Amino acid sequence: MDQKASPLAGEIFRALFDSRDTAAVALFLSLLRQMPGLRQWLCFVSRIPDARRRLDAAVSGKVRPPPSHREGRALLAWIAGPPGVGHHYDPAVANTEKHRHRHGGLTRSQVIGQIRSYQAGTIGLAPFLITCAWRHCPPDAEPSAALLQATALFLKEAVTRGSPDLMRHAAKAVSFFHKSPIGKITRERFGFPNWWKLVLFQYILTNPKPCYRVREFQRHLRGQGLQVEDKHLRRFCQKHGIARDMRPGRPKRAAPD
Repeated sequence: MDQKASPLAGEIFRALFDSRDTAAVALFLSLLRQMPGLRQWLCFVSRIPDARRRLDAAVSGKVRPPPSHREGRALLAWIAGPPGVGHHYDPAVANTEKHRHRHGGLTRSQVIGQIRSYQAGTIGLAPFLITCAWRHCPPDAEPSAALLQATALFLKEAVTRGSPDLMRHAAKAVSFFHKSPIGKITRERFGFPNWWKLVLFQYILTNPKPCYRVREFQRHLRGQGLQVEDKHLRRFCQKHGIARDMRPGRPKRAAPD
């Protein structure tokens, strides 16, 4: 390489032209560091012949797990074995499913997705999500495997399929976050209709329950200095599939101390 090349250019050159094993091994070790449970699972599976065969079949594509066990911890549990053999390894799977739709009928990830969608506004959501995720990644920390995968998918779409709009919107997203504190998106960046919905989704995210009353939303909005008519709140719930508490009567007040 040219001796005048920048350090960054040298890093890119090595990443592109070193052995493919270098990046693969680095990612594998990063996964093991980020998820101690994966190390435990790997040790568990390595001792069970049937589990090793399922792992080999899943990696090679010879066998497809059932639809309910094709990703995440559920996939690890399926590879580890049937109930009584492998599923006891990760009880968090059942616990996760139990509380999956506890935000008014939505999952936590669905609520976060709605928040990001309203935050993005006229910026393409995919570029906004990627930019936001990288903004939240500390400069001195390794990016998560999820962030690396998402970024790879984004670049593949933008470059191999020739989608210049994605890069244009990525630039808009970078400009949107420029000079703003990490994790802080202020009210001044949004019109009133989007802001009150963001406020409600943030409330739903931090106050999980099976359903919500319109008056509960009203009380929270007034506390934020916002006035929204009941009919708009009902439409908001209907549009986003948020379960409402339709029981008659006012909720019981807490007993005085």
